[in-house]
Amino acid sequence: MKHEHKNNKFDVGGYVQVKPANSIAKYLESGNKTEGCLFMDQMWDLCGQKFKVLQVVDNFFAESHFGTGSEKSSLYILDGVICDGSVEYFNHPCDCSCYLFWHENWLAEPENGVQDQSGNREGE
Repeated sequence: MKHEHKNNKFDVGGYVQVKPANSIAKYLESGNKTEGCLFMDQMWDLCGQKFKVLQVVDNFFAESHFGTGSEKSSLYILDGVICDGSVEYFNHPCDCSCYLFWHENWLAEPENGVQDQSGNREGE
């Protein structure tokens, strides 16, 4: 389903680069969150890597609240970036394989071309 997204920094199908860890850390509030969006421990390993934007997230179903959520700032889903199931406060790994939400403040235009982690270049 396609939606019109307003004021997005990045477009679906375009490429982004995850900012360096020290840059992301400046945006994190208590609980490793930026405007309520959690930066999970597994996401640190992706700093500096480039990915294609799969989806812009304006609204989502929040299971923890049994309702929908909506964001002030754009959140993004990156192609091929799926949660590995490791969550520090769970006793066992999660098996859902969810896409991770990326706050726009954690992403930048790619440096030195647009090749992503799979070796693909934009337009291929």
